[in-house]
Parts: sequence; C-alpha cells; structure tokens
Amino acid sequence: MNERPFLHRPKDQDRLVYIHSNRFTTANLFQRKFLPDCTMRRAWKVLETYVDRGFLRRLKLHHRAPSVYSLTEGAIHALMDRGRILARRPQPIHFCPNNFYRDEAIQAVRLALEKSPIFEDIWWVSGYELSLGITREVKAAFQKRTLDVGAWRRTPRPDLKRYPDAYFEANVDGKRGSMALVYMPGRVGARALEWLRRVMEGHYSFAWIKLVVCQSPWVVTSLCRRLARHASYREKQRWFLADLETATKQEFSQGWVSPE
Repeated sequence: MNERPFLHRPKDQDRLVYIHSNRFTTANLFQRKFLPDCTMRRAWKVLETYVDRGFLRRLKLHHRAPSVYSLTEGAIHALMDRGRILARRPQPIHFCPNNFYRDEAIQAVRLALEKSPIFEDIWWVSGYELSLGITREVKAAFQKRTLDVGAWRRTPRPDLKRYPDAYFEANVDGKRGSMALVYMPGRVGARALEWLRRVMEGHYSFAWIKLVVCQSPWVVTSLCRRLARHASYREKQRWFLADLETATKQEFSQGWVSPE
C-alpha cells in the first residue's frame, strides 16, 4: 500500500515509531512492550488492525518463525511528513531471515533493560538506526529539530563494523550514563573478540557501561576469563556479561557478571 494512511492518534504514532526504530515487531514483543496486562491474542488483534488500516505489513520469513510486522511505505512516509521518524527514503524494510532471531533477541534484551528499575529515563538508539547512519548525535539533533535532514541523507551509509547492536543512555543512581550493547550469538573466536574490543574499547570507549549478551552461560564464562586477561582493571569494572535467558528474564543486578 503506497498511499499514506491517516495517522491521527498519537498513541498509534508512538507505537509505529517504536516498531520502526527496531526494524520490526512480533505479537510477543508488541504485547510485552505495549500491552503487558493483556493476552497475546489481544496484541495480535491490534497488529492485525494496523495491517488492515495500512500501517503495517505482515511477513512470514519461514514456516517456523512467528509473523513479523513492519511499517508500510505509506506509514513511513506519513511519519516522515510529521517529523516523527528519520529515514533516507520511505521504502519498506528488507529482511534477512538469517538475522531474524538475532534481531528478536536484541529487542527482548531491550525490553528487559527498559523495565529494569536500575535504569531510569532510557534514551535508545537501536542497531537498526545505527545501520542507517542515525548515530546518537544525529538522533539527538533530529529530536531537537536542529538536524539538516537533507545534508544527512546525502552522507554515505556507515561501516557497520564500527557500531554495537544498540546504544542507550539512562540515569543510574542519579547520574546520567551511556551504555553500549552487543549480542554474540555463537562461540566467540579470536576475530570476534578482537572486533568486540575494537568496538567497545575503541569506537565506543566513551560508553560508561559495556554490555555483552551471549547465547549460553558457558560462553559467558569463557569470555569473562578472556576479557579479564586483556582488559585493564578500570575497564573490567565497566564490562557486564550475561547469557540471553538471564538478560531477558532476570534483573540486571542479579544475573549480569563482570570479568574481574
């Protein structure tokens, strides 16, 4: 659907902006974010209503994956006209089925961190936004209405090897801090560890806290030992690691560990 749907309710706009910032949503993710007191079926009905109204399109990446919902071209254009989202052009998002579970895991971690009482007033820049060249400086300027959008669209796309999977800022114990998040879905070999340190200790060395989520507890244990050998004492105190289940189901203060 190419025509621009009528987005008059701020609640609908806020939900669609959030979905677009993460590339997509599913009924499970949508229910956990926007309808925590409702059933999954209720979340599915809301998403299907958005499909019928031309806000979202529904995709099935493969038969075992849940239905994926992303903004239509018309919805992207309508939100761009309202200054709600920043995009290079109003085109639908293209999906890589191999990256679906990775992106879904990162969203689940984001939801858990947003609900943690430790982090207050979270301001998020997702991995999808970073892949578009929407850095923390660009997003802050866009929200303040000071960004030259035309000049930004003429800049080349960034090198994704320089960026984490997400960046966010939050108040922790009354102080504003910055955090970088990386998800390591498999075994962490020498090259992967080199890339991880280059991003976290190089390109994002300014990040106050460096969060790493691994697929399993044994990978966390192994990575902690290796980081402890390489990182300085000061850097060790800024790294926090957890396996995916811990990162999505337990409080930050309970399950995350440091390589000390």
